[in-house]
Amino acid sequence: MGLFLAAPAWAGGETPGDDCFNALPAVVGANGPVNTATMTPSADPPGNDSCASLNWGNSRDAWWVFDAPIAGSVTVAFCDSDFDTSVVVYQGSCGALARIACDDDSCAPAGPLYQSKISALKVAAGPVYVRVGGYAAQTGNVRFTLAFAAAGSTECWGKNNYGQCTVPAGIGAVTAVAAGDDHTVAIKANGSVVCWGSNELGQCAVPAGLGAVTAVAAGNYHTVAIKANGSVVCWGYNNLGQSTVPAGLGAVTSVAAGASHTVAIKANGSVVCWGGNAYGECAVPAGLGAVTAVAAGN
Repeated sequence: MGLFLAAPAWAGGETPGDDCFNALPAVVGANGPVNTATMTPSADPPGNDSCASLNWGNSRDAWWVFDAPIAGSVTVAFCDSDFDTSVVVYQGSCGALARIACDDDSCAPAGPLYQSKISALKVAAGPVYVRVGGYAAQTGNVRFTLAFAAAGSTECWGKNNYGQCTVPAGIGAVTAVAAGDDHTVAIKANGSVVCWGSNELGQCAVPAGLGAVTAVAAGNYHTVAIKANGSVVCWGYNNLGQSTVPAGLGAVTSVAAGASHTVAIKANGSVVCWGGNAYGECAVPAGLGAVTAVAAGN
């Protein structure tokens, strides 16, 4: 990571976006077009550094700034620009910017225009500066898309017949997720539980007053959570007792949910299992001893 000292804004003003101090605001989605021919040549061109072929030289460059609301990742893609772009990304403040990424050809490495792309770049909260020039001082119209994903954000794909892949709007950062047959459950940053998808058998009916939890698991039609005090709570389908927590279970450190059974590790490392046992899935072997992790299949 290098340090970049930007020159002060010129007296009398300049074209918007011509340097760090008057960077254009970047938004999530489409940005531009801006023609770099309207900008001034770089007074302080970035070196190739970790990008072997920036070949910045005295390129005319344009600047944008995106204000990352929290830590996360940024993707900037210049595939719609009409010339061979070179791109450098910084964080910090004008006059003391730290270079965090660069790219020349990743959007179109085989040409013909060799535009740039920087994907899933981890950024801290605060200003993110995007500086766009042209390979070998080329100029043209800069168009780019910007995407931002907050750290801990949730993405889901696959079958969505019950909405199990439709992440609720405004869910914010999460710390853990689990997937059942047709439902999804997550722990939010504040420890609360949110569930979406099928609720036909109560698998998404999070109990009122559940409070903060530290772990979740999802069976076909039931859901399991470990509360902050180590106790276990289950809800949803209970045809085979998979949601009936054994009396006196005490504190547990880990849980897993199969199709119709639940398994947990107690604080002393021993394993307890309840629910369906048609195939011996809950017949914990005698003398198993202390374990550190469990999983459950159908």
